[in-house]
Amino acid sequence: YQRRVRVLQTRRQSEDTLSAARATVRANEEDAARRLAEVRGLEGRLEARLSDIEAREQACASKEATLSSREAGLEEKLSIAAQERDLAQKISTEVITREAT
Repeated sequence: YQRRVRVLQTRRQSEDTLSAARATVRANEEDAARRLAEVRGLEGRLEARLSDIEAREQACASKEATLSSREAGLEEKLSIAAQERDLAQKISTEVITREAT
């Protein structure tokens, strides 16, 4: 009889241990699912940020191209102004030379 009681007690302890282990596994699975959802949410937000950064980079590249074009135009105007100044000085020198003679 005592042997049978011990076997039953051992079996009950084993079942309790197994039940606790299953509950732990379920809790771990639920925690893992929750964490996975959080990671996927973060991943979505990071992808949105990356898209925003890429759009900003494209806008900056476009502005840079516009500024480079404007700079080239200003350099051309500056060159023309320098040529006009040199020509004006040359004409002024010729006028002064003619008046002197």
